[in-house]
Amino acid sequence: KVTREHGGEQVRTCTVCGKQETRTVSAGHSWGEWEQTLAPTCTQQGEQTRTCTVCGEQETRALSAVGHSWGEWEQTMAPTCTEHGQEHRLCTVCGEEQIRDVPALGHRLTYVGEVAATCTSEGVRAHYQCGVCHELFEDSAAKIPVTQEDLVIPVLSHNMQFIDEVSADCTSAGVK
Repeated sequence: KVTREHGGEQVRTCTVCGKQETRTVSAGHSWGEWEQTLAPTCTQQGEQTRTCTVCGEQETRALSAVGHSWGEWEQTMAPTCTEHGQEHRLCTVCGEEQIRDVPALGHRLTYVGEVAATCTSEGVRAHYQCGVCHELFEDSAAKIPVTQEDLVIPVLSHNMQFIDEVSADCTSAGVK
C-alpha cells in the first residue's frame, strides 16, 4: 500500500489480460494542477482544489473575491440651495447599486440696492436675491426670507402747493 508518509509500490492491472505494472512512489504528495471548484464573485471568495495523484487526498485553498467594478456616478436627484441631492452607480459585474448624497449648493446671494419711492411709483427696500433659486432675503446670511410684497416701499403722497395767482400784464402771461 502507498502512503504519503512512507511511499511504496503502486500496482495496476489490465482488466482484460491481467498483466500487471508496478511503479515505485516516493514519500510525500504528488499534487495535480489546481482546479477552480467555486468561482469568486464581487463579494464572495471562490475555491480551488487539487488532488494528490498518489493517495487521492485533496487540498483546497480560497480565491479572493474579485471586488466590484463600479460604473460612473450618475445624478438621480439634483441638489438645490437648501436640500442635498443624490448620485448612484452600478457594479458592471453583479449590478449592485451604491448611493451617495451630494451636498446642498447653498444660496448664491447678490445684493440688490434700495429703489426710492416717489409720488408716482412704489420703491423697493434693499435686499439679497439668490441667483440660483431666486429666493429673496433681508440679510446676507440668507437667514431671514422675505417676499416681494415685504420689500415694497409705498408710493409717496403728492406734495401739492398752491402758487399765488399772478395777474397777467403787458410783459407776463400770469399764473392761475
